[in-house]
Amino acid sequence: MAGFSVNTFGGQVPKLSSRLLKENLAQSSRNCELLNGDLVPTRALGSTTDTLSAAPGTLKSYTNPTTHLFDGYLSADHETEFIVRPLPNDTYSRIYYVDASGQLRVSTHSSLTTTGNIKTITPGADHAAAVTPPGTAPTTSASGGSSSINIEVAYVITYVDLYGAEGPPSSASVPLTCKTDDTVTVTNAATYTNDEGITLWRIYRAVSGSAATRYQFVGEAVIGTSSFSDTSLPDWGGADAWGDDGRKTTPQEVVVSDTWYPAPTDLDGCISAGQGVLIAWRDNTLYFSETFLPHAWPPNYQIVIESDIVGLASIGGAVVVLTNSIPYLVGGNLPSAPSVQRLDTEEACLSRKGITTLGNTCLYASPNGIVAIGMGEMTNITDAFLDRQQWEKMNPSTCRLGVYNDDILMFYQNATATAVDFDLPTNGVMQIRTGAAEGFIMFHDDDVAQYVVRPHDERLFIITGSGNTWYLKEWNPTLENGGVLRDYIWKSKQFRVPRDICMSAFQVNAEAYPINLRLWLDGALVHFQTIASDEPFRLPPGRAKQYEIELSGQHTVRSWIIGQSIQDIQSDATA
Repeated sequence: MAGFSVNTFGGQVPKLSSRLLKENLAQSSRNCELLNGDLVPTRALGSTTDTLSAAPGTLKSYTNPTTHLFDGYLSADHETEFIVRPLPNDTYSRIYYVDASGQLRVSTHSSLTTTGNIKTITPGADHAAAVTPPGTAPTTSASGGSSSINIEVAYVITYVDLYGAEGPPSSASVPLTCKTDDTVTVTNAATYTNDEGITLWRIYRAVSGSAATRYQFVGEAVIGTSSFSDTSLPDWGGADAWGDDGRKTTPQEVVVSDTWYPAPTDLDGCISAGQGVLIAWRDNTLYFSETFLPHAWPPNYQIVIESDIVGLASIGGAVVVLTNSIPYLVGGNLPSAPSVQRLDTEEACLSRKGITTLGNTCLYASPNGIVAIGMGEMTNITDAFLDRQQWEKMNPSTCRLGVYNDDILMFYQNATATAVDFDLPTNGVMQIRTGAAEGFIMFHDDDVAQYVVRPHDERLFIITGSGNTWYLKEWNPTLENGGVLRDYIWKSKQFRVPRDICMSAFQVNAEAYPINLRLWLDGALVHFQTIASDEPFRLPPGRAKQYEIELSGQHTVRSWIIGQSIQDIQSDATA
């Protein structure tokens, strides 16, 4: 018989002409869930979880460290990355982030402010993630000794914060000649930064004339105490200075924080590279923290990239550096000996928020589409679906990218495409199916300002709203989680025949009814009907070379068929 049918439903490929689409693909697919071949509606947004006065710039799923269960969402009013508990066995459960001014800061789980399910940094309860060196050298004086042996000593001091993080040493005191049984008073007149949470200052001593004049730990004093008494000077017994010489004290640890300077205070962002290493960036420079020391950023742990950095993503032991020009891969022995690989394709990153990861792949929005970078390989994911002009009309520089059930989601706003180009909401979600043998895209009518995926149950939540009222809701919740079926639209390709014919019968096989039908002949809408059952029915007379079928409703459709007669449909269905 002459006719058309679809029993496996797919989504859109706007790059292709509608007449060249495969039989099961669509010109339009709004609010459809096309997972198993059936045409299934998505579910309306779940009930409101939280109400906010403003859309957050950052939203991150957060797990309570005391119970290891989901506990809410970390939120910030600007674009940043929350680095949650990057240190092993951290009794403070620290959280690192870059604030709106560009300073790396640290907070703790116990100091977060909780409103509903939303957690925010409590102003005044966080600290700069830095320990600056004392600005002046300590002064010294000696008294009380009677030994005939003189030695020359010098001191440096360091600051220590409430987490035990130690900063670089001060400059050295003026060398002091004293007796081996003197008490040396070390005075600290340097100021310190209250915002760094400094609690202690440590004293290190070097003795001239020894085999190694390194500064060794002597003791520590509470911040605010202006002086420290050193009563443990070595007693040279006439033997080699560092041999078996009868010293009063055993040499202590050497100061190791010489290069542990704070990160720059005007950073653009910071991420965790894993294994206790943080990577920050500013303009075209990458900065690396010392391993498991987020407050320590040695000046020689830096890399200069040829282009300005937009954002970073950590994948499989490497870091993807996305710039306003060419992407790079940074790997090797981080942080002391990183290697830099310049990728061959010039694909700029349009937006810091348009970056996400899927397994060991980084995804980002470029001027030509969504680019995927694996370990040195690059692919344009959307090149098979959208041409450059269609992509540009989706306003990709303001989009957010996410991952949901291994599909790629693009949350976009203010698209300028029209039905002449391809059908899509002005503000919506583009869902990209790449795992199937033949990929396609789908569109959903949801205006999304921010999103977050809960890792423990793979449920996706979005921020939606306007003005001073915003809501946190689950996106596409299952029926078991309170989802409600929503209206979908699925419009077929343009089916064409060589000469005008009359298709006079139609049938829809669905799980339930009603299902709405719209029929176009040669580009003109000629018929609308609400279908109440799976019985075939007659269409109004009309001849055409081009047929387009649109189905809409809230019920799952398994197949549809159009033919020249009811007998043809029935015989084809039983064939």
